[in-house]
Amino acid sequence: DDARGVRRLRRVYGVGRRVRCEAVGDMAYWVPECYGVCRADKGDVIGINVLAGSNFKRYGHQFTEEQMLDLYCDVLRVLDEKGLPWKLFINGIASDRKFAEKLKKRLHAPALQVEDPSTAKEMLEMVASFRAILGGRLHTCISAYALDVPVLGFYWDEKMNRFAHLAKIEDLFYSEAQMDGTAIGEKLADLYRDGYAYDRKNRAYWKGRTMACLGEFLDGI
Repeated sequence: DDARGVRRLRRVYGVGRRVRCEAVGDMAYWVPECYGVCRADKGDVIGINVLAGSNFKRYGHQFTEEQMLDLYCDVLRVLDEKGLPWKLFINGIASDRKFAEKLKKRLHAPALQVEDPSTAKEMLEMVASFRAILGGRLHTCISAYALDVPVLGFYWDEKMNRFAHLAKIEDLFYSEAQMDGTAIGEKLADLYRDGYAYDRKNRAYWKGRTMACLGEFLDGI
């Protein structure tokens, strides 16, 4: 996180001045190097990372589970109308798995497969294979960003806000007031066609900050 995150550590979590705090990039920025996974080509499938609709209420929003089911259905309807292939997947979280079953019922597709990778590398390889992603979980979004896969996301948690801000991709994220499945489906179709150019210099800057601070820490041991 940036300087705002450092201030939050001190103000909210009581980290004293004697403890050195630095603004660095998320360690997940390094997943291509750590796991030897890269985006070999653009793929031809859109990944839909299913997020349990209850998360919005849990984090103080008004968006309901029923509204989230409707949103996903509207997104998939747009993609189907445009003939764009898609695949549902989750990050192994039980609440998302349960919600995905509800979504399958809403879609009248009980046999629809929901990808649920069993290892981090399997997850990353799948993310790297997509043409574009509708992200639900933070580390799906960060992994996609690190692998140069265009990703849309939702502002349901403060961490999502901070990530989008630091990565300079706020145009790819939706607030509660902007949660419209048809519009999101159209944006996914745009990303499928046109791709998205991340600010690689900005990403390299935050990765450099992480590396420099880790180096200083190890030197001090």
